Amino acid sequence: MWQADERRFGAIGYWDGGDGLERVRQFWREALDQTAGRTGIVLTVGLSRPGRYLEELPELWEEARRANADKFYEGTGTVLHYTGGPPAEPVPPLAPAAVAERVGHAVAHLQPEALAAELAGFFAPFRMNRTRRDLVVADTMQLATEVSRRFAPLLERQQGDAEPPVPDWQAITEPQSLDQLQALLADWCGRMMALIREKDHDKNLPIVRRIRELIDERAGEALTVEELASSVYLSPNYIRTLFKEKTGQTILEYMTNVRIDRASALLRDKSLKVHEVARAVGYENVSYFCSLFQKHRGVTPNEYRKKLL
Repeated sequence: MWQADERRFGAIGYWDGGDGLERVRQFWREALDQTAGRTGIVLTVGLSRPGRYLEELPELWEEARRANADKFYEGTGTVLHYTGGPPAEPVPPLAPAAVAERVGHAVAHLQPEALAAELAGFFAPFRMNRTRRDLVVADTMQLATEVSRRFAPLLERQQGDAEPPVPDWQAITEPQSLDQLQALLADWCGRMMALIREKDHDKNLPIVRRIRELIDERAGEALTVEELASSVYLSPNYIRTLFKEKTGQTILEYMTNVRIDRASALLRDKSLKVHEVARAVGYENVSYFCSLFQKHRGVTPNEYRKKLL
């Protein structure tokens, strides 16, 4: 046995054929149970395939390391086996900014089932692709940051208020498993919904909700702030201020995000031309639409189709 670093060690077990491999597995299962029972320390064992020659040790060590890394998906405190084989066809991950918009919508509209579905959809590609833990953490941090920004006014602590629901950033950056990471976000968003329910007596929140609903319903039209203001019987300047105060976004920013999200979805249909997609989401000027899309997605609509779809 040797120590690879302060948190990992390696061991070579002798397999004498017959049921020797099963005895190796049983040995480690018992060792894990005893270690957890006596010390409270949770260990996870990754087993490589059996080898025959010393020259194979570097390859076998890598196999054991990769098997151990699967604890992020399979859970800790277990014996995991190297499966090998060619990787499956990767599933494209979802853009954190787009998911943040839909998560924010579910939270703001007090829709726990929609929230659960959005989070499950966000984490599903990582699970299917067995994405590296650090990449999953990076995307999750971006998602949580975007949602925090959208609810900045809600999360500001006022005098006499209890602590606002904020993400557990440390736990998010050092998750034990993908399930734990998903649960952390679900818990935080659930606490935000609870706070919104408590503040629902605020007469302005239904107004903001109605403005968002109107934008969601009519995002493909040439919708103006004046029309929105008329729909809720308030002045344009007042709803601009109110919307920014309650959501952390301007009305134009929210409308643009909705339109770009819908454009991203429509671009998956390659039978639609870019100018048709632009008109479908409310932009008659195709050049302006392409510029706006590139600003929000980092690529032009055509590049989005080629590189990401």
